[in-house]
Amino acid sequence: MAVNKVIYGGNTLVDLTGNTVTAADLADGVKATGADGNPVVGLMQKVTIDAELSTTSTNPVQNKVVTEAIANMGGGGSGKYLPLTGGTVTGGITATNFQTGTATANYFQCRKFRGEGDANSYYHAIDFGYSGHDSVDFYEYDPNWNFYKCLTGTKSGAVLIGNINGNGWNGGARLTGAPTAPTAAVGTNTTQIATTAFVQAAIPTNVSSFTNDAGYIKTVNNTKPDSNGNVTIAIGGGNPSDSGVSLSAQNTWTAQQTFEVALLELEKYTTAYDSGTSITLTKSTARYIATGNFTLDLTTISYLISNGQSQIITVYIQSSADYSLTIKGAGTLKYIGAASDLAITSAGLLLNILMMSDGSNGITSIVQASKLS
Repeated sequence: MAVNKVIYGGNTLVDLTGNTVTAADLADGVKATGADGNPVVGLMQKVTIDAELSTTSTNPVQNKVVTEAIANMGGGGSGKYLPLTGGTVTGGITATNFQTGTATANYFQCRKFRGEGDANSYYHAIDFGYSGHDSVDFYEYDPNWNFYKCLTGTKSGAVLIGNINGNGWNGGARLTGAPTAPTAAVGTNTTQIATTAFVQAAIPTNVSSFTNDAGYIKTVNNTKPDSNGNVTIAIGGGNPSDSGVSLSAQNTWTAQQTFEVALLELEKYTTAYDSGTSITLTKSTARYIATGNFTLDLTTISYLISNGQSQIITVYIQSSADYSLTIKGAGTLKYIGAASDLAITSAGLLLNILMMSDGSNGITSIVQASKLS
């Protein structure tokens, strides 16, 4: 039976009843006596206390080692740690990611940015190639900023694709939108870019100002174009060669011409040709094939004569059967013969019409109809 308390002569010599020791509190193998007087054998494994920091040890570390490490992070102590306020790195730094911040004012700045090769050969150099490329893709040296494209895994395969110097970009350029450029002086004849302002100033206001005039008309009968490019042709007197119109070449008139006296050796007319049952005449001569009762509309051609003018119209109408003929837009109709003569037969019909305008814009048309045999 275990004894946990001893009293002698009224005095307590030993009292273990207040002990709280347990086997878990003692190191493995260490013995003590419990509150009940029975022996207690320790179960706690022995622990090793490390004297320095380690990346692999699971042992506790002395608090003085931790204290020293924290102090060194501020730049004190052994100097093995870079202080947060600055410092000098004597060894290499490897990082999977590096950034200076996310705000617009944050950026990375350095005096020399070294790629592959010796960065001391250039003021600034960047290599965007992969490992093994001994070339610099971009570098600035003196006044030049050079850009290279590496085509192989060696420096000899780098091709200069352009550079920026005091004269601007040298190399192929791709411009979109509405790029601008300085406008060269008038008369400049170089390989520089010509702006729209330069081209506008270089174009003469009239063709007579062209210095390289091959293929351009500079004069008409020795008359130069005016500032608007127009040529004024003077109408001559007794000498036809003074009229400004060539007598030996074809002249095409697009507006009405007035001739006081005309001597013609040969006349030709553009003749309309069509078929149907209703035709609006626009020319002085025409040939039509009637396919039914026929209407000849002279309204349009009657508008071409003014007061005191007249015109002669000749129309040949063919048909394979007999049809009636109606003439409209000719003003007051008068006939040579009878109105019943205006009949289309299978033999054909020839119409001659004299259309005249009197002083009050009235139109009178005299019709001569001839049945063909």
